[in-house]
Amino acid sequence: MVYAIDPLTNRAISRQELFKFLDGKLLDINKEFQPYLGRGGRILEIRTPDVVTSVKKAVQTVGYTEGALLALAIIIILCCIPAILIVIITYRQ
Repeated sequence: MVYAIDPLTNRAISRQELFKFLDGKLLDINKEFQPYLGRGGRILEIRTPDVVTSVKKAVQTVGYTEGALLALAIIIILCCIPAILIVIITYRQ
């Protein structure tokens, strides 16, 4: 989340006010970013990155707790299989 504070009033600026301000400064922003955008490239619109945050949340489908439980289950299985084989082999002898 992006926060902007008005230096004159020392209060937080709402999202709509921030976008309105940035839209007014679009020519200055394009002038500053011209070396990075290349010839003929320009910023047409400034919008909220809600799509990016939703994609980031969708990528993390397995949380930390589920991942820890899954790792614990794998460790237990890997330790139990050799132990079971050792018991079977020693029982036959």
